[in-house]
Amino acid sequence: MSLLYSQVKVHEDLESGFPLYSKIMPLLDTGTINPFGATTDPSALAAAKAAEFVGQSFNSKTSLTSLGGNASRQLANFSTGPLSAAVGAEVRRETFNYSPAEAIQTGDIAGQGGNQLPEDAKRNVYSAYVEANAYLLSSLDMDAAVRYDNYQRVGSTINPKVSFRWQPSQWFLLRASAGTGFRAPSLSDLYASQSLSVTANGTRDPIKCPTFDPNNPACSFQFTTVLGGNPNLQPEKSKTFTLGTVLSPVKNLTLDLDAYWIYLRNEIAVGGLPTSTILQNAQTATEFASFITRDADGNIVTISQTNANLFKTYLSGIDVNLRYAVPIGPGQIFTLLDGSYNYKYSRQNSDGTWTSQLDFGLPTVGGIHVRWRHTFTIGYQTPDWAVSATQHYQKRYHDSASSVTGIFRDVSPYDTFDLQATYSGLHSFQFTLGATNVFNRKPPYANYASSANNFIGGYDIEYGDPRGRFVYGTVSYTLH
Repeated sequence: MSLLYSQVKVHEDLESGFPLYSKIMPLLDTGTINPFGATTDPSALAAAKAAEFVGQSFNSKTSLTSLGGNASRQLANFSTGPLSAAVGAEVRRETFNYSPAEAIQTGDIAGQGGNQLPEDAKRNVYSAYVEANAYLLSSLDMDAAVRYDNYQRVGSTINPKVSFRWQPSQWFLLRASAGTGFRAPSLSDLYASQSLSVTANGTRDPIKCPTFDPNNPACSFQFTTVLGGNPNLQPEKSKTFTLGTVLSPVKNLTLDLDAYWIYLRNEIAVGGLPTSTILQNAQTATEFASFITRDADGNIVTISQTNANLFKTYLSGIDVNLRYAVPIGPGQIFTLLDGSYNYKYSRQNSDGTWTSQLDFGLPTVGGIHVRWRHTFTIGYQTPDWAVSATQHYQKRYHDSASSVTGIFRDVSPYDTFDLQATYSGLHSFQFTLGATNVFNRKPPYANYASSANNFIGGYDIEYGDPRGRFVYGTVSYTLH
């Protein structure tokens, strides 16, 4: 039996720089200050300062209360091995509360995207599962399970899973699994307060502006967007298949290979579809017309950037794990390789066609997915010492076209190196000294970043780390 309660509180305080419309507009009307010129009058500057909102702009709280239990036992023991079973159940209570300041509720703070209203949502979740494990042969065992989930106001689902493990010898193992999955939208996915924002400066509506005309406002404009939760979200559903093997052909060498195939539908995308994708050209603006609200004359009124279920996704690949050690002197040299190779990462478009997300820096949901990335470590370890060097590597990808030249380019491969030394020869103590990105490698430039990373231009925050070299040390003590 288990009982869990967790709570997360968040609040935001505005220190300066955000004026109140109700105070700054009358001040501007008097002509006391000129926002487009120098103002040196102390009383005018003080009046402008007094028009700012200072204080807590919002606070939010999410909580989870859970009561669960499980039981397991061996049901029988056959000549091939035991038959075991397990059952479990859980009841959860989830809450989400968002309380903005009154000035935000009325939309009185400039730069906050219009008014945002309070939200208070709750729901109950009920779950149960049953699982059985049996040895069909002395070297072959199978596991079967089924899980039931019921989310209040979202719906219920039943998801099965089956797997097997076959090990005819010590150096060879084969494993596989198949199952379905279900992810309900969270309360914040559903009910986060909606607000208004705008697209990047110079955004073009390809329907109302098929060719650029400086006198046509639809050719260069900041269109209004709607952000926040979407109470009409549907659950994500998936099917997953895996097939893997573990090989140990020689002593101290182990190779794991695990292939996977994952099919997702109704995938929840926070922030919906980027406006750069929706308005990329006339075809996409037509294809994604459901995200655009237009007036009677066809002009864009708003573009939806609320959370959305976006089409289907199919991905497949293989994970590689290699471990090898060679005894030398009082210790051993060891190598570790963890890598992932993506065969496919494709999303289905509304017209039924598929677009690959692999190795292309396009303004699409989910960021960059490179075909290969790995972490490789080599080190030496004794009973008291361990030193290691680690490489983190990602292959290059095709960048989006330059907004000036229209020419496509490649983003360079990105790798960084870490060093670490650990001493544990002093009783109960462990000392560690290390450095990440020892060569202070900067993220490679990317055109893609300017259209996908919320005004962070020049590099992709999901591909490169801008923090540079970092040196750290730790001391730990273990009670015995």
